[in-house]
Amino acid sequence: MSRSELHRRHFMAGAGISFLSACAPATLRLQPRADGGSERFAQGVASADPHPDGVMLWTRVEALQPGNVSLILQVSEQADFDRVVVEENVVARTRFDNTVRARVEGLKPDCFYWFRFIATDGSVSPTGRTRTAPLPQDERAIRLALFSCQHYESGFFTAYRRLLADDAALPLPDQLHAIVHVGDYIYDNVGGRVPSQDLAIIDLVNPDGSPRRVPPFPSGGVPGGPGGPSSRLAVTLEDYRLLYRTYLSDPDLQAARALYPFIQTWDDHEFVNDSWQGFGGTEALQRQRYDATKAWFEYCPAMLGTGRQPDDAFVAAEVANAPAGKAEADGDFFVNEANNLAAIGALSIYRRLRMGKHVDLIVTDCRSYRGPRGLDEAILDTGEVKYPAAPVPPQIIAIQAAGREANGGSPPETITFEGSELPNSRRHDPPTSMLGRDQQVWLEDALATSDTTWRALVTSTPLMRFGFDMRFRDPHLPNGLLWTDGWDGYPNSRRDLVDHIVTRGYNNVVSLTGDRHAHFAGCVRADYDDMTSPDSFPEFVCAGASAYCRAKAQSLSFGKDAELIRRSVIETETGHYHYRMAPTLNAWLLAGGEAADALGPRLDVAAARQSARDDVNTHITYADTDAYGYTVLRFSAGPVEAEFVTLREPLDQTFESLRRVRFSVGHGSGQAWPMPRLDAAEGDPPLMGLREHMLSRADKA
Repeated sequence: MSRSELHRRHFMAGAGISFLSACAPATLRLQPRADGGSERFAQGVASADPHPDGVMLWTRVEALQPGNVSLILQVSEQADFDRVVVEENVVARTRFDNTVRARVEGLKPDCFYWFRFIATDGSVSPTGRTRTAPLPQDERAIRLALFSCQHYESGFFTAYRRLLADDAALPLPDQLHAIVHVGDYIYDNVGGRVPSQDLAIIDLVNPDGSPRRVPPFPSGGVPGGPGGPSSRLAVTLEDYRLLYRTYLSDPDLQAARALYPFIQTWDDHEFVNDSWQGFGGTEALQRQRYDATKAWFEYCPAMLGTGRQPDDAFVAAEVANAPAGKAEADGDFFVNEANNLAAIGALSIYRRLRMGKHVDLIVTDCRSYRGPRGLDEAILDTGEVKYPAAPVPPQIIAIQAAGREANGGSPPETITFEGSELPNSRRHDPPTSMLGRDQQVWLEDALATSDTTWRALVTSTPLMRFGFDMRFRDPHLPNGLLWTDGWDGYPNSRRDLVDHIVTRGYNNVVSLTGDRHAHFAGCVRADYDDMTSPDSFPEFVCAGASAYCRAKAQSLSFGKDAELIRRSVIETETGHYHYRMAPTLNAWLLAGGEAADALGPRLDVAAARQSARDDVNTHITYADTDAYGYTVLRFSAGPVEAEFVTLREPLDQTFESLRRVRFSVGHGSGQAWPMPRLDAAEGDPPLMGLREHMLSRADKA
């Protein structure tokens, strides 16, 4: 497969004919068993990618004997299946791990439907409910929930239970239209031993008494990942399938998938940490990428592909791991090697979904077509975590990301990294890219042809910069960078995208994303090193559902560097915080390194404010770095409304919210956007996490 063929396959997506259409059958051909027999459907049911006239439906069934499994799909306008509008044969195929995808068309717009699958022995799946999208000119407000980063062994998925409880209290028409999941739906690492925020090793037990641990990988896995020597990484198709089956055994995730259509993209942990194309860092892993993609396709339904049957969306191929030299990289660092092309060409997931008059969801893929990040991993030596030991100057990353185009085509021969002069390993390389040329063209076309009130850019990692004020060590480093696997590692791509949006006057773009294991709200800029660069459009970043929070993750990544650790978390004196470890990282990101350090074990907010700087990440207005939870968004003819819901670390079955913070943002005007406006903050406020008035528990003391 050539690069041009890969691109052509994507643009044909959506042209296929659905094989199931709604029409009321005269009689039901198959009735479920009286006892249900739903144990054959252990992973439940799901729906995905709603359109005004249709939706994708999914289940997995256990085979009673080798071979494919025939099922009957029933779709009804009523929960009791009194008005069945679809009853058709579907097949769960062995080659797709007995999963089935059924694209149903001919449905009514903005309507609820109930569905189930029945086996020939009368075994019946749990009942699912889905909702179609409104017609393009429907004025109805659209409510979406934004999720990311759910690690099975690190916590329960009670964030979904909180969402379902809140939504059930609303009238049916006002309930969610869909859940948007922006990646890290599974984690490729298992078996790690990490502490909770109360400094106890996490070792959870499910409500049925089983340990909340992923069983041993069929392949045995390979050593790696956070959490010490017991941590293992998935490497084969059967390993990834085991992860999905285990995650989908969670009752809260199952319930959410059964009630709402999901709209998903992937990030890195569906494959391997910090992946790009068919590579994990500098290691060629095209076969593993192909297997990870197939498992995602099997368990994460989506409207993809060009053929009559939904299963045709996945393109089978023989793929081997093949180290590729930089000579095979094209002008935007896409590696045109046959195995890499086959691994990436197996499935294309970037797509667009319109929800009525008020929002276009432009869903991107930030992993498959990106080049290596702007800080060459070859110069890093930091153990399991492929990040620098401390924040580094953004100029280094900008130089390496630009490759041979740096400094107007005269890149420096060396760079200064952690006090040493090193060869600039990227000076002969093409500039790196986050989206790749073809996806960038598609994105620009999607933006240009959208006529909705809001254009929602869905990405797996934030566009905003997260600068770390390091002036307590280096007076010339006010905004060092750490998280170079995101757009901070691709400043050239960010600048090109933002410039395109600004110059064309798109004043209704909103970025929806996750990945950072924290809640953030702020604005995206084209160039964060240019003090005249305006706020270009707002961004809402949701926390992880259960993957351990950013403040804790950051402190663990700093090794034994006490100065950096205490600016991420600090062990508090009794009674000063609801965990033993408090997130000083909020203050570091919003007020600077000295302010974070001034908090101390007693969380002295007054002292921190005295040390605060007003030039730190001025584009970020909200930081909640020990949050777990999700974000609910409402799109209408008026401002976009975002409610950040934070739960406690999900180590038991409680699901009360710890706080709710609400923002809104209107359309931009000319070159400038309004910062997301704080509308309300309820519950236990984030420690120095709101720029507007730095709310803190200590304010109440």
